[in-house]
Amino acid sequence: GIELCRYNITKMRTSISTQNSEIIEDGVPLTQEERRWTITLYSLATILLFADQNLLAPNLSAIADEFGFDDVERDAKLGGEIALAFFFMGAAASFIVGYLADYIKATNRSSLFGVTIFI
Repeated sequence: GIELCRYNITKMRTSISTQNSEIIEDGVPLTQEERRWTITLYSLATILLFADQNLLAPNLSAIADEFGFDDVERDAKLGGEIALAFFFMGAAASFIVGYLADYIKATNRSSLFGVTIFI
């Protein structure tokens, strides 16, 4: 049952369009529509993930005033230490997620992607 359906879907997908299909998932080239959807989804996720990157910089003075920092403390703590903490957390997360992406089956990578974005 299931294997026959999988075989028929694979056969249909390969016969629809194999020219200009460089991206392959499970041995089956992706269609143009699937490629567009993938690029759109990953682009949207990337935009949303990095949307907060420049929120701190324009507000450093207001944050420093709120916590009673002088100019030197503002630059050291908010401009340096917080940025460094974000870097280390991002680096650790990228190593963990990269390792998991290499060892998780292709069918579960979407779940890994979703969990990573959620965190």
